[in-house]
Amino acid sequence: MSPIKIVIKQSVVLLTALLLASAAGMGFVFLCGQADVHGDIVYTLSANVYGIAWLVLFSLFTKNCKKIKLNQIKPTESFHFTAALRYCLILLGGTAVLSFLTDSVIAGVNALSGKEIFGTESVVSAFENVPLPLAVLCIVIIAPVAEELLFRKVLLENLLLLGKRKAVIANGILFGIMHFNAEQLLYTVFSGMVYALVVVRTGKIINAVCLHMVFNLSGGIILPALAEMITGS
Repeated sequence: MSPIKIVIKQSVVLLTALLLASAAGMGFVFLCGQADVHGDIVYTLSANVYGIAWLVLFSLFTKNCKKIKLNQIKPTESFHFTAALRYCLILLGGTAVLSFLTDSVIAGVNALSGKEIFGTESVVSAFENVPLPLAVLCIVIIAPVAEELLFRKVLLENLLLLGKRKAVIANGILFGIMHFNAEQLLYTVFSGMVYALVVVRTGKIINAVCLHMVFNLSGGIILPALAEMITGS
């Protein structure tokens, strides 16, 4: 099968699993609505239900696909403290720059059009009224584990037939597109490539999981809390 056909096939299956997982998330929202659970808490929990369902469904749908297992990859780099710190700095710095560029472009497009074509509300703002322990559990632990198992384990193994470099690039692009959010697109493509590169170089998914946890902790918990302390809002 040609590289383009492999990517298209994985994209279609990924999207199909996503749509079915969305139904699971909406079902969870409905049940919570019946139980009169707070809206922001429902949103946070349903996002994780949807993510886990997406992982399970995509794994089942691609179970018999030809793939290269991560344990078949020969590690070319160890993930020691210095390497981990380097990747963290690259990830945080790169995503900060790309996020700024994206926000600037979105603001420019909205200004030129005279209306808000693209939303400018930060994704993090959706978790502002969620209790901190629940936010940490969902944002820092469950989401990184589910996303890394889905994209850097199941999907990456399916894409490694393309070769390491192409697999990393395709993985990052699909990771960004599947967020379906213009504000997140560029930096999620970049971060997806970084996570995939770590897995390909070290041969261990746990390294990408830890890196993703640090990123979500920084961007989803620590930085918003610091911003709130500084602005007093």
